[in-house]
Amino acid sequence: MSIIAIGILVLVAILTFFDALKGELISSFSGMGSNTFTIQNFELSFSGGPHGRKMRAFRPVSFHQAQKFKQVYTYPATVSLSMVATGTARVRYRSKETESNVRVVGVDENYFRTSGYQLAAGRGFSAGEASAGGRVAIIGSDVVEKVFGAHIDPVGKYLHIGDARYRVAGVLKSKGNRLGASADNQCLVTVQNARQYFGTGENSCKITVAVGKVTELEKAISEATGAFRKIRKVPPGEENTFEIVKSDRMAKIIVEQTAGISAIATLVGIITLLGAVVGLMNIMLVSVTERTREIGIRKALGASSGTIRQQFLLEAIMISNLGGAAGIILGVALGNVIAYTSNFDFVIPWFWMVMSVIICVVVGMISGYYPAGKAAELDPVDALRHE
Repeated sequence: MSIIAIGILVLVAILTFFDALKGELISSFSGMGSNTFTIQNFELSFSGGPHGRKMRAFRPVSFHQAQKFKQVYTYPATVSLSMVATGTARVRYRSKETESNVRVVGVDENYFRTSGYQLAAGRGFSAGEASAGGRVAIIGSDVVEKVFGAHIDPVGKYLHIGDARYRVAGVLKSKGNRLGASADNQCLVTVQNARQYFGTGENSCKITVAVGKVTELEKAISEATGAFRKIRKVPPGEENTFEIVKSDRMAKIIVEQTAGISAIATLVGIITLLGAVVGLMNIMLVSVTERTREIGIRKALGASSGTIRQQFLLEAIMISNLGGAAGIILGVALGNVIAYTSNFDFVIPWFWMVMSVIICVVVGMISGYYPAGKAAELDPVDALRHE
């Protein structure tokens, strides 16, 4: 029972965690909406991915290229520009200061309509602030906690991001950790300001486009591809020097890449269950040997070979399912504990729980078949003489 419980525990715990991970990814990217796509300078795949292709990176999308696209793109859609300025900024308010690990992102006035982020307090950037590069900032909840605390309203206050002084216009709604990294330890500034104070000339802009309806997405992507090829001066017949990614595709690619880890963990669980099959079969064979006289008495009183076979087979299945029940309970608990430490939602993997029950029945039948057959074939006279 313990061996079976361990095997089921490994299977259910790992698969519970990956169900929580998938739910988190889908939730994260669905916030951007299925009607959005992104233009960026790198291919959204991973080294060793499909067909062994490595991730391709193109030359950065310059701010001027992104700005020109925003001006010339005529399709009825919302276009937003953003740029990761730095990941090592230090934020200070009076005597309180963060570590130098705050992410600074430059955004425009349309960012909240395309990104999936929401405001918990304050307001977003105006078009005037975005174009003028004003020193206004929207900060994440981690930054608020570190430099303002729980009793100070940060909206309207002035703080320093690096060496520059900014007025806080708003606070981002908390998103918690995403795959081990906090989505709240960041500051948003206007993209013009990010270029002025944090830009290195190599920062690549990301263009996000949101259309009104999902049915318009492919047409919008087609027009965006044509428009940006002209801006990037891509010769006819040559491949794009940029990548267009739908928001839901991001989650699917990450899930595909983590599927290998899930498969390895599942294989470990299956190997453990194979060991459980051998162990349970041996235990049942010992049980047949120890109960030989009992089997002889039952046969002498009229029990058929089928009845004896059914008895030992049901015992093996019962032992397997009792171990499986313990494994399922512990596996769901352990999987959700791991998910909780990553700030993922609690999930109950009903599919894997049902599959575990089926697996336990199969394990019990395989383990009990040979011992049950051996018990059924015993001669009642020989069995009664057994010491």
